[in-house]
Order: sequence, then structure tokens, then C-alpha cells
Amino acid sequence: MKVLLINPPLTAKEQARDFEAAVNVLPPLGIAYIASVLEQDGFDVSIIDSLVMGATHSWIREFMEREKPEMVGIAATILQVESADLVAKNAKEISPNSVVVIGGPHVATMPERVVREGRYYDLGVTGEAEYTFREIARKIRSKDFNFAGVQGCYAKKKDGSISFGGVRPYIADLNELPFPARHLLPPLSVYTPSPITYRKFPVGTMMSSRGCPAQCTFCDRSVFGNWTRQRDYMNVVDEMQELVEVYGAKEIKFYDDTFTINQKRVIQICDEIKRRKLDVTWSCLTRVANVNKEILEAMHSAGCWHLLYGIENGNQHMLDYIKKGTNLDQIRKAVKWGKEAGINIRGSFICGLPGETKETIETTVKFALSLGLDEANFYTLALYPGNELYHMMKKEGKIRHENYEDYNPLAYDDGAVLAYVPDGMDEKELKQMIKRAHRRFYFRPTYVARQVMNIRSKEDINRYWHAARALFKLNYASG
Repeated sequence: MKVLLINPPLTAKEQARDFEAAVNVLPPLGIAYIASVLEQDGFDVSIIDSLVMGATHSWIREFMEREKPEMVGIAATILQVESADLVAKNAKEISPNSVVVIGGPHVATMPERVVREGRYYDLGVTGEAEYTFREIARKIRSKDFNFAGVQGCYAKKKDGSISFGGVRPYIADLNELPFPARHLLPPLSVYTPSPITYRKFPVGTMMSSRGCPAQCTFCDRSVFGNWTRQRDYMNVVDEMQELVEVYGAKEIKFYDDTFTINQKRVIQICDEIKRRKLDVTWSCLTRVANVNKEILEAMHSAGCWHLLYGIENGNQHMLDYIKKGTNLDQIRKAVKWGKEAGINIRGSFICGLPGETKETIETTVKFALSLGLDEANFYTLALYPGNELYHMMKKEGKIRHENYEDYNPLAYDDGAVLAYVPDGMDEKELKQMIKRAHRRFYFRPTYVARQVMNIRSKEDINRYWHAARALFKLNYASG
């Protein structure tokens, strides 16, 4: 039985927003994991990653007409909603009896609404999707089209009503999952990471754990939850080795929510990387509360060169309000330790939380400037149904806009809408503060001089040039 998994194209509207200049375009791990589980079960799986294949809707339609997949799975972010709808429409026009499944971050936030309003969707999948997709595919293969009892699945009935099969338990042992089906994806060399977020090319992606125990109120935990599950260190390094030796990766980005949640395991991973003499650099995300000087030194010695901390704010009362579980002194120490270990540090910040003022935002910007960070991102507050702040602001009637496809937390696009603006500010004013924060950080003479001093190769020159051009365009194009 043929299964087609699609990462849909961006619409012309989204392409006009300089989307690709602002974010990473990297291999889609979610689709690749689903594909590997389906292949393991004997299904004939194809993947179309439109963002790098240049696949237009007409090209995808021709592919479906030729291959006639019985199951079409579409992964959609908020930015791909309209495009996903068109893919589903084409799939149904070509094969009315095919089963069209929608998944991804967009569905995770409002599954029933997406399936109900999506005229051409049969099913919506939430949570960890690998085994849900497998159960759906097995039913289709056996000609059983009653999906009402499938856990993690929202099924549309003939009368248009939606049934939910209940929450699917999280995968307890991540080691049982096969490695992502990267052989079904384009080569790593066609993916384009954000210019200053990698040192070597091409770049592969991995997850060594799922879930985060933190209680941050702005975070969406609808997919992986609070229960942290970790792969065995040998399993992790085996996949790293495969990425290097089979797929040619020179660098790996780990997308765990908190890579250092288990410091003993991190040490084991680092020791095994060095024992195998893997020639690869890598980066990860973590919390300032889950690092110390020793762990950062061990990570750097094993190839870690870049680390993202979710710092969020420079005001302690705001950190407490969002239940971040960190303090300003921890932040300063974590950045200092990382820099001393030789790791580049990026910090992410949210400007415009409930209760914020111009003064608290200015405090956050000054705090960011004082830390000695290598990179910083300043975001507005994104409110989706999967986070606690959404429900708080919804109850208070403070959500300004719920057309999620028009959101842009980076606030670079003057045409994009913001979900929330603090009392006493307007949208234009907040957007300008975000832009000025980026300008003040990246266009400081001392910062520019430091980056020039870091140039070691022609590849560095190319990366920094593209980064500077994107930053200038995004921050100066419209005020």
C-alpha cells in the first residue's frame, strides 16, 4: 500500500514575508520518523518536502495522479494552513477514496476545529504521531475505515461531526523507534540553516529526548508533554554516526527541549563521541537551570559549539509570572560558563508579556546587551490553545486576533498581526520596539568587530554576509 507524506509549499503570501530568511529550513524529523515506522511495517512510503524540493501544487498533483497513494499525510505549521488545504483538495479530487490525514503543530493547537473546517480532511492526528499513523495505515490496508477508536486521532464522520479516539499514551521507550527515514528525503546539502546558526555544512537534525518538565506558561506542550523520555546514549551516538557516515553531515542540531536534563547521560554521549572520534560539530537547546561549568566544558570538548538558552525576559517578576523557574543570576552564570567553555551562546527573549511596559521591555533589551551573547532573538508573545497563557488571556478577553496563519512572533512583517499587545501599548509601537532591539544588538560596532574577528574561512564570510543581509532587510525594510 502506498503512503505519501507531504511537507506542503508555502503560499505566495508567506514567501513574501521573507519566511526563509528568518528561520531554519531543515529536514522534517516528524515526517521522517513516521515514514520509518511505516516502512518497518511494510508500507511503500514517499516523502515530498516542498520547502527544499521546489515542489509546486501542480507538481504534487501530478505526483499523486501518477502514484495514486491510498493514504496522504500532510504536516502543517501555522504558516502552511492554506497550502495544506489545497494539497488535501487535490488529493481528494484525484482519489476520492484516499484517506487524507492532517498533522503537525497547527493541528496540535486546535485539532477538532481544523478537521471540522477542513473540507477535505478525513482525520487529524495529535500527540506523538508515529504509532497513530501506523494504526491508521494498517486499518486502510485491511479495508477497515472505522477510525473512531484510534487513539490520538480526530475522525470526521459522514454527518460532519468529529469523534476523538482518546489520548494516545506517550512512547515510553524511544529506543524502540527506528532512525528517521532520511533516505526518503532530499540530500542534506539542499537544506538551508539560518546563516549564523551553523559552523559546518551540511547540517543534520536529531532529537535525543522528548518532553520537558518545566511549567512555562507560554510554551505549547501539546505534542511531547511534560514527561521527559530519553534515548540511551549509545542509541543517540549510533544515529550521529549514521548521519555523518551515511548522509554526510558535518554538523548536527539537536532539537530536544532541554538537552541537558540528564547530565549523566550528556557526559556519556560526549565520552562516546570522543571514543568513536566522530568528526562532527553540534548544537542544542537547554535551560539555564540545567547546566553547570563542568557539563558545558564536557560538551565543548565533544564538538558542541552553539547553545540556545530560552532566557525570555530581563525582569525577575516577569520570569516568575511565566513560571520560568529561573533567576537573573542563573542566567548570567550560565552564559558566562558557556562562553568560558568556548561555546557560542544564543538567547531568546519575549517582549510584550501580560503586565509588561515600555520600561520592562527596555530592561530586557539592556539585560540582553549586558550578557555577552553571541546572538539574540526578540519575539512577541505567541498565543496558541496549547499554552496556559492562551487560556488566561482568552478568559480575560485579551486575545486580539485568532487567525493563526497571520501570526508572526518575530514581528518583522508590518502586515502580520500580533496575538497580544500589553495594555498601554499599540501593535505598531511593540513591533518597532522589537525591531529596534534587534538593531541595537546586531549593529553595535563592538559586536560587528567581534564577528569580523571570528571569520576563519570563505564559508564564514559567506554565512556572515547572508546573515547580515537578512538582518538588514528584515529590520530596516519598513521602519
